[in-house]
Amino acid sequence: IPMEKLDNPLDILGKVKEILDRKKMSFAIFIMGKVLGYVTKFKGPQATAKCMYKTLVNTTLAVTNMAGPGEQISLAGNKVKTLYFSVSGVPQALLVTSTTYMGSLRVQVIAAKGYVDATLLSRCFAHCFQEMKEAVRI
Repeated sequence: IPMEKLDNPLDILGKVKEILDRKKMSFAIFIMGKVLGYVTKFKGPQATAKCMYKTLVNTTLAVTNMAGPGEQISLAGNKVKTLYFSVSGVPQALLVTSTTYMGSLRVQVIAAKGYVDATLLSRCFAHCFQEMKEAVRI
């Protein structure tokens, strides 16, 4: 995305969403789903897991999201104050997960040791969220 053409952070988000939506509708996704279905049917779930792992091992970044409950929940009679989720055992160097719970967004970033400067990355996230917040107010 040529950043010089998009000054408003919300315009950038809109463009990114447009690109991601187009990629999600890719014919390759449909074909891969069918192939993995056949692999599971004829070779079993272990073979499918192996295929998926081989695909994931060649990626550097993974982004996941989960919509949580809009109302407070409790476990064994104890109110849950915050909710996070994480995907473990993935081979990516950088993993970004987002979760919503009771109307608030939680973003978690997991990075391989020495791969990224955590302080700089957290400042960048904070700056981006602040820019988006200000853009929404206008």
